[in-house]
Amino acid sequence: MAVARYQLVAPIATGGMAEIWLARQPGVQNFDRVVVVKRLINSLESDNEHIEMFLTEARLAAQLNHPNVVQIFELGEYEGSFFIAMEYLDGENLATVRTTANRASQALSYPLAARLVTMAAEGLQYAHTRTSFDGRPLPIVHRDVSPQNLIVTYEGGLKLVDFGIAKVATEATTSGKLKGKIRYMPPEQGRAEQLDERADIFSLGMVLFEIVTNTRMFPRMDELELLKNVIADEPLPRARTRRPDVPARLDAIVAKALERRREDRFSSAREMQNALEEYLRLEGRPIGSTEISAFMKSLFADRMAERRRLIESAMAGEINPALVPETFRAPSVTMSVRARASRGRRLKAIAAAVVLAGFGLGVILGKPDRAVAPPVSVQLAAPILDIDTDPAGATLEVDSVARGSAPVTISDLAVGEHKITARHEHFVTTTRIVTLTPGDRQRVVLPLAAEPVPVVAAATPAPTAAPAPAAVKKRGKLNLSTKPWTTVYLGQTKLGETPLTGLSLPAGKQTLHLVNPEGQIDTMVEVEIRAGETTNKKLRL
Repeated sequence: MAVARYQLVAPIATGGMAEIWLARQPGVQNFDRVVVVKRLINSLESDNEHIEMFLTEARLAAQLNHPNVVQIFELGEYEGSFFIAMEYLDGENLATVRTTANRASQALSYPLAARLVTMAAEGLQYAHTRTSFDGRPLPIVHRDVSPQNLIVTYEGGLKLVDFGIAKVATEATTSGKLKGKIRYMPPEQGRAEQLDERADIFSLGMVLFEIVTNTRMFPRMDELELLKNVIADEPLPRARTRRPDVPARLDAIVAKALERRREDRFSSAREMQNALEEYLRLEGRPIGSTEISAFMKSLFADRMAERRRLIESAMAGEINPALVPETFRAPSVTMSVRARASRGRRLKAIAAAVVLAGFGLGVILGKPDRAVAPPVSVQLAAPILDIDTDPAGATLEVDSVARGSAPVTISDLAVGEHKITARHEHFVTTTRIVTLTPGDRQRVVLPLAAEPVPVVAAATPAPTAAPAPAAVKKRGKLNLSTKPWTTVYLGQTKLGETPLTGLSLPAGKQTLHLVNPEGQIDTMVEVEIRAGETTNKKLRL
């Protein structure tokens, strides 16, 4: 399959408005180049607003040539559809790096976190101060700085990507719509005010807070709560309130970047970069591309090797793109156009609710001049659910859809709540509600209680029947809720995230391990399970 002069060899990901392909650009004498082709998805080819966003990304990013900004090679049109050809970045986004590092117990060190954000600040400074070819100032505001849009390469670099909703600072936002990721927005963006480069500084400060504290500023909030927090007036929590060992100088840098009033923030990305450089100098721990590369390779060695092997095979035409393993494709879930439209309606309702509540949101969304999905790019790491039963072999249903016999692994479920039902002959049917989050791999084991054996009168001869199942220890049920949420473990078994309902456990005293890294919770709780009864437990941690 080809797009203009580019041969598409393997799909990488599908985002909010485009599909992304690894491609080969043939040259003379086998002088081929590996590139990425990003093309508008078919369902949006007649949507003028998404087309304009797509073209904006190409027009603005094509004028940028910097080591910390993705390089755009070409904007083209092929068979009535627009595409962008850009450099292929062999690496992972910062959100994936943080998640993978946590699972490997290799959390980012403070100097490493500072160095990565320093590189991002350098790329932003270049964009903010860029001039056109005739010398006119062209201060570009990215408006969507987030961990998902910062790519850390395996060779120790970092590049800023996705200028789909970027604006020249002198341009007003005419659509009146909320664009970007709410979690990383500065207050002025939440209020739909005209933005300047200090908006990106706030968003980068939010990224720095996240990777320094290893928590999110606003964990597990719905969009209404997030929006309220974005536009609130009170100061944001300091990094040291989450991790007391954060160096004072680094804590001060994070706090200055996250000032609610833009006048109190760093005046430029260069000023923030210089502050981080000074912190690193005083820390006496030089961090460069060599150290970053070593860290990345320690986390992603297997993924790197597999990806590069597949690239070579794909470039040589030795594999079918449709059969490319998941180790090559970006860990993402496609959000359908219908889902994006639904999210748009939800955001509009949220904006109206905030205004009515007196939070002064202003004209965040306004009235669209046509029924289109809001141009919000969504990238979600796909959740994976491992289900087993005790005893194994139960027939499983997830959301009333048959999923085979336990144990099974399911990787096609959406983020959110799902109902698991387990049925096994001679055992009581058991259900469990689980909540899946982006990037989560959750293991659920459903203990099955034996069906009660009917009591037979002594005078009645015992009928011949199938042997009863093996004796099962007496069990009870537990309803557990905690504030804030926690992940619950029994020994080495992950039981799920609170709230948990109808959880079948052996009778007696059970010690549960409750964990919430974002809330710095790691505690043990003892509960008494009574046979045949339901224990209700509510905890405020």
